Amino acid sequence: MPLISSVTVSSFGGSDRTTPAGPTRPASASPMPKSNVLLFIAASSGEITPPTFLAGMEGLAPRDGYGLDCITLLPPSARVVFRYSQITRPRVPTRDTIQGNHMRKTWRAALRDRQRFCAALASASLFAALPCYIMRAEDQVSKPQEPTANSTTPVVFFKSCRSAKSSRQVSEILQALSTHPSAGAYNTLGALFAQQNDFACAIPAFEAALRLEPNSVQPRFNLAVALAQNEKQKQAADHLRILVRQKPDFFAAHNALGLVLQDLGELDGAEEEFRGALKINPRFTFAASNLAKLLHSQKRYPAEIFYLRQALASDPPEKLAHQLQLDLGAAYEFNGDTDHAIEFLRTLVASYPKSADVHFALATVYAKHVRFKEAKAEYEEAVRLDPEDNVARISLAKILTELGENAAALPHLQVFTRRVPGDYEGHLVMGTAYRKLGDLTRAARELRRAVELKPDSYEARYNLGFVLAHSEHLEEGIEQLEAAKKLNPHAAEAPYELSLIFRKKNEPQRAEEEVHAFQEAKSWSDRETNAAILGSKANALLEKGDTEGAVAMYIEVIELEPDNPKTHYNLALALEKLGKRGEESQELEKAVELDPNFAEAHNQLGILRLANGRGNDAEREFRTALAINPEYAEAENSLANVYVRQGKIAEAVSLFRKATDHDPKNARAYLDWGLVLAGQGHYAGAEELFRKAIGLSPNNTDAYTTLGMTEVKLGHLKESIPLFRKVLELQPDSADAHVNLGIALADQYDLRGALEQFTEAVRLAPNSPSAHYNRGRALYDLGKRQEARTELEAAYRLSPEYSSVLYLLALLERQASNYPRSTALLEKLVSMEPKNSVAHYLLGQDLLHLGKQEEAIHHLQLAVEADPNNSQALYNLAQTLSKAGRPEAKLYMDRFQALQRSRKLSDRVQTLNNFALEAANSHDWPQAVEQLKEALELCGQCPQLPVLHKNLGLIYARTGDPENGEQELRLALRLNPNDPDALKAIGIIEESRNNKKATAN
Repeated sequence: MPLISSVTVSSFGGSDRTTPAGPTRPASASPMPKSNVLLFIAASSGEITPPTFLAGMEGLAPRDGYGLDCITLLPPSARVVFRYSQITRPRVPTRDTIQGNHMRKTWRAALRDRQRFCAALASASLFAALPCYIMRAEDQVSKPQEPTANSTTPVVFFKSCRSAKSSRQVSEILQALSTHPSAGAYNTLGALFAQQNDFACAIPAFEAALRLEPNSVQPRFNLAVALAQNEKQKQAADHLRILVRQKPDFFAAHNALGLVLQDLGELDGAEEEFRGALKINPRFTFAASNLAKLLHSQKRYPAEIFYLRQALASDPPEKLAHQLQLDLGAAYEFNGDTDHAIEFLRTLVASYPKSADVHFALATVYAKHVRFKEAKAEYEEAVRLDPEDNVARISLAKILTELGENAAALPHLQVFTRRVPGDYEGHLVMGTAYRKLGDLTRAARELRRAVELKPDSYEARYNLGFVLAHSEHLEEGIEQLEAAKKLNPHAAEAPYELSLIFRKKNEPQRAEEEVHAFQEAKSWSDRETNAAILGSKANALLEKGDTEGAVAMYIEVIELEPDNPKTHYNLALALEKLGKRGEESQELEKAVELDPNFAEAHNQLGILRLANGRGNDAEREFRTALAINPEYAEAENSLANVYVRQGKIAEAVSLFRKATDHDPKNARAYLDWGLVLAGQGHYAGAEELFRKAIGLSPNNTDAYTTLGMTEVKLGHLKESIPLFRKVLELQPDSADAHVNLGIALADQYDLRGALEQFTEAVRLAPNSPSAHYNRGRALYDLGKRQEARTELEAAYRLSPEYSSVLYLLALLERQASNYPRSTALLEKLVSMEPKNSVAHYLLGQDLLHLGKQEEAIHHLQLAVEADPNNSQALYNLAQTLSKAGRPEAKLYMDRFQALQRSRKLSDRVQTLNNFALEAANSHDWPQAVEQLKEALELCGQCPQLPVLHKNLGLIYARTGDPENGEQELRLALRLNPNDPDALKAIGIIEESRNNKKATAN
């Protein structure tokens, strides 16, 4: 059976997007694009090959207006039957300039053999906004099937269909069906009916095919498409749900289901299906485009941008790419990234200088940001390129009136109102232009028409009232201005004009009432300005460190503008600095309530939830932030840290990598990533990431501290000290910084320098157990036992569970022969750390001093269990058991002696390895080989075994014996698969062998 894959219906409805400013282009009147194109496979005789179609398949693109709507992989015996007709274009284009309605259906293919031919169809289908109907080769009429009683709609029903009377093909299929019903024939019949938009017959035909073969994918998909085209979305959804359960990897069905669900208003389900389609096929352009449109309708512009980029990265056909680029430019603008939008659209203008749509899009962004001169030039070019574009024409007229070029605007407005007489906006703008030119009679005529067409337009009512009042038609003017005031009570113009009229009519009380209304309206309009000024001042206070002052001012702003989510978010950030987590949470929750697409607020709320121990809630907030903006590096970093807590290290590292890709200047992401690597022991990788974090954030004390600790782990003790000193330079009053520097100095044997740092740490943080412990440890190492005891007792009082303090205090007590106290301390320690071999050993010794032999033996046994190589514990346990007359004493003594022999052997093996390396450095290869072989004989299964094999293999390779070299290296890799030296050497040997073979051939 050939593999058949249908293209999805790319769109079931017209776009409702609008331009960033200015008028909206009309959406397609039809809820779903209809097609007269049919493609199906036929195994029977005959091959219809229209010249125009086949010319296109040979690389000559057919004229605009032809559509292709199906993909399939052809079996060798299959023939292709085409039916096509030109799709009629509307007289006036209905394109949406920035967000775009459906692309005109076109295709391009230049492939010759059958297999590549199918790939061309697959590619073409990515931009054919048409349904697909396929009849499988093995389901042709020529393959009879026994009829099933009452299993299908009677053939006589289909004979009455209007398409049956005019189609020879339909007649032939009906004749075959009357004697040999088959699912494939009914499927083809349905396709032929659907081709003629005869869904009343197409749907029963597909249903008949399904009754014969309930599990057949293609008839069900075709049925779902036909139902959707016939505006039966619920039934279509039911069939598509069956399909995606039956064939989960059918990405086109997921996409089609998403479109149907979107039509049904089930937006979450639609989004899930689009994402499902992309998960199966990340290069499925239509799914990415449809998801982007859905996200746009929800004002989730960052996510829309992400999926538009993904669609463009799928190498779509040129026309679709052009439309997606327009959408992307608009999305940048909607997302508030105006500079990027303008730069991007300018690039498009350079690439498509003859595209009216691109000029219009750029003009609209200019117009929105009051760059009227630049907007004018682009609108003029758009109109020149497409004189039939009414929206571009009226947009140009509006810009001309803004620039005071009212006379120049009139010809465009006259053309527009003649073409679109029922659009109120044309009459409104024309009336306004006449008013500014002083032609009040013509102005009144146009504005009256605008009010007739749209009675609820404030602008039309106000302008008409103004014109009438200044034409001495005061009563009519008052009527229109009062109507305007009711439509927009917060607009100041109407009450102002009314106050002037009533003064003119000598009605002071009414004039005063309108003055009061004007002042209230003006005060209302000033609220936004005042709120913006106060908000800027609050931001400045927060940056200067006056957090309390910033909080007070943010609260004032909220009183003026209670529904501004950004102010609530800024207030939350200020409250965070004051440690008021409860109030911070309230403000963040208010911010996301006012703007559910506020990614930054969701992320901050997640951080707060995580700090409060609500990991699941935090994860949900971070995921929400990433659903809004899939490239939000802060949220990626935050979610990565959640994964670290959950032990999902691979997922966390993947997110850290994405965060640094999406924001290469994100120092926090590099730092957190480095901490994860350091936690896994990958100190070299962590060091590199910490240095990147410092490069991006030179005053980041966390980065210096972690880098310093990493250098210690790498054995770079000297290099760590300047890093810890840098932290002190940045934070001179940090007790922790003094402790870290002190530890580094102690590791370098500078105990007096370390003591100075620990002493300063105790002064700065007298309640720090760590500071007291480290000062006590330094004093202990310097032999000042009594002072050390004082510090350690202080640390113990502050933190009774501090294990290092317990251990060191126990040593002091043992040295003072205070065995009862040391025993108590060690008992507490081993209860906290039951696998601490040294603590068990010391406790056993103390118990022997106290005459508690059985308890001592128990703890000595625990010490040996925790560390079988603890020779002191083994020896003392053997001796104690022997004194107690216990027979197992010999067993432990034997283990002790074996351990001693093993250590001596290990020392001998290490010595031989060192001698062999010295001989190799002196080019005494025979001596080196002999010593390594002797070391291997002594080693047996000792820990040095992989190193010995590797060194012997490297020496063999250096002396021209690659066979033995490879053998030893592979033995080394078997024991240590990640040894970089062995891996590199194996690669060199293999490359050399391959080169010799190539030369010999």
